[in-house]
Amino acid sequence: MKKLAFLALLAIIFMSCHKDEKKNIIPREALVSILSDIHLSDIYYMNHFQISKLHNDSVNFYNAILRNYGFSKAEFDTTLKYYAIHSDKFDKIYEDVIIGLSKMEQEHYQFRPSYNDTTKNLWTGKNFWYLPVEGPRKKIPVSLKIPGKGKYTVTLLSKMLANDESVNPRLHLYFWYDNGKRGGYRQKFIDSMYVKNSRTTFLNFSKELKNPKITHIKGYLLDHDEQSGNWEKHVSITGLRVYYLAQ
Repeated sequence: MKKLAFLALLAIIFMSCHKDEKKNIIPREALVSILSDIHLSDIYYMNHFQISKLHNDSVNFYNAILRNYGFSKAEFDTTLKYYAIHSDKFDKIYEDVIIGLSKMEQEHYQFRPSYNDTTKNLWTGKNFWYLPVEGPRKKIPVSLKIPGKGKYTVTLLSKMLANDESVNPRLHLYFWYDNGKRGGYRQKFIDSMYVKNSRTTFLNFSKELKNPKITHIKGYLLDHDEQSGNWEKHVSITGLRVYYLAQ
């Protein structure tokens, strides 16, 4: 029942915006990826925006998701109409979507029980980014005040599409404090390259901080090398957590 309701909702949102029809049906594997991304964007918008704003914002995000995978609204419309008639086939596709999302959730939290009751998630800010809709070259800056010495663990889910055009995209974070000099004092925390494989990847990095002068974690979730010309990123990041375990 939920599957049919989800299919009907997507049909209403898209078909109300676009009436043109085409014969092409989006391939199954691509459709699973698209529906998974739509689910993640829906979760973010339901948690951060009023219902009155949900429709227009969702349409913008859905269109960006389709563009990232190289499909049009017309092709998605046609695909939805096809699966509305062949609901048994859509059930199998939707099952793959749920299995994939459940696996992501399991990977994201599988290490959590190893920590004790003193573990805290310090990150309370925004938790979902989808590029290029939020900025074609956005680096997503981070500046998080931290409590001091202890073990810090950063986790997130990322999906960088194969058509991403950034050079050396990477997660770049460092420990920082103001030592009176330009740029302040920096101590390396994370410098990890993203892979352009169109797959959702769980990232998990930990480091023990012993320097009592450190006051912040800073850097970029989506750093890149500068380049000229017209280019854009095709990537989503969700589920950011910064866990702290006091010494």
